[in-house]
Amino acid sequence: MRLEWVYLVIRYRRRMPPRTNDFQAVVYFIQTHIAADARVTESAMLVDSMIGVKREVDVCIEVEVAGRTLLIGIECVAHTRKADLIWVEAMWAKHQCLATDRVVLVSKSGFTANAAKKAKLYHIEAVTPGESIPEDGPLAGVLRHQVQMREIGYGPLVKVEGWVERHGALQQIELATNWIVLRADGSRIGNVGEIVRSIADAAEQDGMREPVAAAQGNEKYLAYDRDGFSDAFLREETDPPTLLPLRRLRFIREARVCIKPVQLATGELEGTGYAAGKGTVVGHDAFVVLSEGRAGSKISVRFTDADGNVSDWLADREAQELRLIVPKAREDDQK
Repeated sequence: MRLEWVYLVIRYRRRMPPRTNDFQAVVYFIQTHIAADARVTESAMLVDSMIGVKREVDVCIEVEVAGRTLLIGIECVAHTRKADLIWVEAMWAKHQCLATDRVVLVSKSGFTANAAKKAKLYHIEAVTPGESIPEDGPLAGVLRHQVQMREIGYGPLVKVEGWVERHGALQQIELATNWIVLRADGSRIGNVGEIVRSIADAAEQDGMREPVAAAQGNEKYLAYDRDGFSDAFLREETDPPTLLPLRRLRFIREARVCIKPVQLATGELEGTGYAAGKGTVVGHDAFVVLSEGRAGSKISVRFTDADGNVSDWLADREAQELRLIVPKAREDDQK
């Protein structure tokens, strides 16, 4: 099955440990958005100096400070109850044996009074995400609209038309997919069906951004145009045979766009407003995180397939598009 993300550029691909959860992913993505000059690693494995085994740290940040690398460990918990004294003490004890220079604890539901007091005494930063973001901020404007997942499914060809040059004028004719297209020297380029497939593949990779973005979800047909043929001819069976220059192709195929809104939950973490939500495209899960803070506006997506393979994506920094497009596999791609 072929999947191509049109509005996002791939940053890296990896398989995440099963312990990774959505809240941890939010913290990780926000840290990558904030710490542009640092190295941020999720589910980092650090060696315990006492027993020599690797321990998982939810998020690690490596940053250069005064000529040395400072390692910050972030531990996350998403319980419905406030983080308690026992968890804070356990995290402090854990990091006594790790190479972290600083520890940050992030609790989705906050900390009990004793836990917060103990964290301060340990010189541990205790962070609780806020429940809202500034109503007049750029991210609030984004949230007035829904993020959308868009699938596009392709059907069979409906019609192929060509414009040939005859006696100095362009003539429009309907083409069959088995017609042969030749070069001026008579060598074969391919048949019309093969050329149409090549154009369609290129268009689906590079040229579907605007039509899919503009789709209302009820389209039945999609037209493609290709100009600029310079050495392509159709042979007319006259006596003798005549080569007619092919100047333009248009083909129409069935295509349907499925629009799936993604509901977003908002919050604030270390001065950065964020929104996060889940969607599904072609049976795969997509976890979307948007943020707005000192580092600007960012969009990240975690895409998980049926086998648990994970790809993390970062939106194009110039376009900052919010529509995420994944073409469905065509029937002939699955055979």
